[in-house]
Amino acid sequence: MALQAAYEYLQQAVGHGAWSSTQTLTLLLIAVPTVLLLLASLAKSTSSSGRGKPPLPPSPPGTLPIVGHLHHIGPQTHIGRDPAVWEKPEEFMPERFMRDGWDKSNSYSGQDFRYLPFGSGRRICPGANFALATMEIMLANLMYHFDWEVPNEKEDGGGKVSMDETFGLMLRRNEPLYLVPRAV
Repeated sequence: MALQAAYEYLQQAVGHGAWSSTQTLTLLLIAVPTVLLLLASLAKSTSSSGRGKPPLPPSPPGTLPIVGHLHHIGPQTHIGRDPAVWEKPEEFMPERFMRDGWDKSNSYSGQDFRYLPFGSGRRICPGANFALATMEIMLANLMYHFDWEVPNEKEDGGGKVSMDETFGLMLRRNEPLYLVPRAV
């Protein structure tokens, strides 16, 4: 499994000591774009324009009532989930980015329209690089210090992570993940 492989790589790279320097975390670099693909982008459809104007006006097809307002939920909720572009887009498969090593064409710098969580072109998010660096360090720490378990892993024997979501103001997972502290 990819999670176990990433943990073994972390153990080899970091060892059992503290994080004393920046580590080369290749397996985490392939997990970050997978996580970004699975996050639905609702920011544009649920926020105001920033100039004191109200949120987006109601639109008859595809509207959703949120706290007394109607918001249009557009195609941005499907970013990164197109089966014509990605093989099994609803599944967490970091291996898709590790075909013959890290593929330099897998760039989420705004030039590749397969990755749009940070926008593109002149209006790309200026904090994208900071967000990605922070996400890599956070993921590395979580993977190093905790075991991840699915609640029904021991009962059903399957141990598969469900990617189903509960729709609301924020997209939340239907089934929680448990973090079990690891003795390091």
